[in-house]
Amino acid sequence: RRNITKLEQKFSSYAGIQKTVANEDILQIESSTGGRKYLISLVKQINGTYAYGHYDAAAVLMRRMMETLIISSFEARSLENKVRDSDGSFCMLKDLINQAKNPANLKLSRGMGDIMDAIKDLGDTAAHNRLYITKKSDIDNVQSKFRRLIEELCAHANILNS
Repeated sequence: RRNITKLEQKFSSYAGIQKTVANEDILQIESSTGGRKYLISLVKQINGTYAYGHYDAAAVLMRRMMETLIISSFEARSLENKVRDSDGSFCMLKDLINQAKNPANLKLSRGMGDIMDAIKDLGDTAAHNRLYITKKSDIDNVQSKFRRLIEELCAHANILNS
């Protein structure tokens, strides 16, 4: 292993190998996970894919984290019946967002519904549009809004660290 490390250090610039640490470019682990392992893993994946320039993957994972926290917000309020279909499975994200926008369910801050729509659109496009490649600027344009949304959803889901 020591020899491999030496070789990587010596020749990585020729091979195009990049060593990147998944820092906290999109979300901070402590402020957006409440110590929950599945959220820690998601945040690390979001930050890692962004750091490595895999912006389609970052967009899809951002969408996934939002979806997870919307469901958790309803569960924390014992309202999961509002986000389940008749067969017991969770609703599609569009329906989850519509339920979250309803002030009788969650009292979201002004503009959060628009942010959810933007994150959904970005993630859907990254996942399903064959010709579209997500750019760094696409993620950067929603980054601060996404962070605000995640913090608010964590509060609704009783996940925030105190």
